[in-house]
Amino acid sequence: MSMENTPKTSTMTHALTPQQMLSMLRASPLFSELFPDEFRRVVGLIEVRRVPAGTTFIAERDDNADLYMLRRGRARAQRAPREDSRPIVRFHLPGDILNEVSFLNDFPAEWTVEAVDDVEVWTIPYQPFHALVQKTKDMDTRVNWNNRQLDTSPGSIITLVSEFDDQREGERVLWHGRRHRLLFFIEAWLAWLLLFAAMAAAVAAILPGMPELLASSAGTIARIALLVAGIVVAVWNYVDWRNDDYIVTDQRIIHRERILLLVDQQDECPLENIQDVKIHRPTFFSTLFDLGHLTIETQGVRGNVVFSWVRHPEQLSKLVLGNAGRMRERREAVEKANIEEMLREALQSGKEPAETTTAAPPAPEAAAMQVVRWLIPPMRETRGADIIYHKHWLLLLGTTGAPLLLLLLSLALHIVVPQLTIPLPAFVPPQLPQLLGLAVSLGLVGWLVWRYEDWRNDVYIVTRDRVINYDRSPFGLAGTQQITAGMAGVQNVSYQTRGLLDNLFNMGDVIIRTGGTDGEMIFARIWNPRRVQREIVDRLEMFQQQQQQSQKAARRREITAWLTAYDQI
Repeated sequence: MSMENTPKTSTMTHALTPQQMLSMLRASPLFSELFPDEFRRVVGLIEVRRVPAGTTFIAERDDNADLYMLRRGRARAQRAPREDSRPIVRFHLPGDILNEVSFLNDFPAEWTVEAVDDVEVWTIPYQPFHALVQKTKDMDTRVNWNNRQLDTSPGSIITLVSEFDDQREGERVLWHGRRHRLLFFIEAWLAWLLLFAAMAAAVAAILPGMPELLASSAGTIARIALLVAGIVVAVWNYVDWRNDDYIVTDQRIIHRERILLLVDQQDECPLENIQDVKIHRPTFFSTLFDLGHLTIETQGVRGNVVFSWVRHPEQLSKLVLGNAGRMRERREAVEKANIEEMLREALQSGKEPAETTTAAPPAPEAAAMQVVRWLIPPMRETRGADIIYHKHWLLLLGTTGAPLLLLLLSLALHIVVPQLTIPLPAFVPPQLPQLLGLAVSLGLVGWLVWRYEDWRNDVYIVTRDRVINYDRSPFGLAGTQQITAGMAGVQNVSYQTRGLLDNLFNMGDVIIRTGGTDGEMIFARIWNPRRVQREIVDRLEMFQQQQQQSQKAARRREITAWLTAYDQI
């Protein structure tokens, strides 16, 4: 195998060293169990191939069963839509393994892969590899054939991309599962009890010597009711089991829990924030059936994500930790390549790299529109780079319902009472009832405005670097309260909806977990909590990327300055 370095160009800045490639290949699930001598034989099969930018080197449905591993450059993979699904596109960076399913099964390629940059790939040909496996004693028992049967059922570790709600463009699903199906049968005990009772009553009705009530119309109706109730409970439990998803992608860990029309909650964390993974098998049966609870620990206890009752927890733990480590290695390799490119440019030009410039801020909103938004604020609005959320309008109806109804009643009385001829005592001025009614109406208007102002002044704000919970009393008469958390302290963001009304009106809470004393900031009773959670996570990731880029740029400039001075000396 030839491992010579290729000349570096501006389109080939993303690269891994041969040592990093071999290390990542050795740690991959496919070859991790091989003996050292067997792995060296596999390495001896590797061929180096260079593909110009814009060239397709894997075509969907072609008889191409070779294994590919990117060393340099980026590639774009696309798969034609299946049934009613949308086309799937994902991007690959150095270190990614391609065409693994075809390599294991000698099936036609599942993806069309095109080089975005000038890429270098290491390939392991299908025929020589399988010939090596056949002639090497027991080697087939040490090759990880997890994907051989293309088991696409939930809970199997696969490399095919499966779609799910809220999937990002180019995000690849590494594992998609849920609680073991045995949990469905256990949790649906009431359904089985009702069905058994219906069957037992039906059998008893035809046996001689049984009470006539069992064979009567009332007994038949009771049996049908038991049967329908059992089916309804079983379907409910199945939908509840089916709606709980555990997802591992090449970017994040996701746990989404849903109860039909009652609960919708999602916890997630990026791979780079994972610190440890713990496995707990609570019973003998969990050990017998290879089940367990997987606790994925991030910064702070409240930021943990738990996968309950999943199959093969050890394999899943290796998958999570392996991809988290692989992401860090890939970023380090890309950073090293960027430093090399910056040094090359600086040493050739003798100048330090120019600072990046920021875009001009957007034009301010018209004054008339600002007044309208102040009087009738939307539940979500943007002001420059800031996103502002108001509480759901259903909360406004709840808080202003009583004064509004009483005000309408008061106005109705203003119209009806003058039409009535009600005698008044002589000492009562004729204008007094109207004045009292007017005073009551004005008081109700004030109450209504107070409640409306209290709802309007409670806002949640997300900026580029902060999240803010701003609570201002009506007209500021009772003061204000503001809770601010910097993006640097945010550890995890999740959302939840509770109850039928929440799901019907798309209302819920977004929980922002921080490292502060309180540990939590809640955006309570807001519209479309899932979108809010996604926007906060996007802002958080953007902030983290900017922080990392700023730190790396400063470090690169410092290294460049030192080496430039050394070169001049």
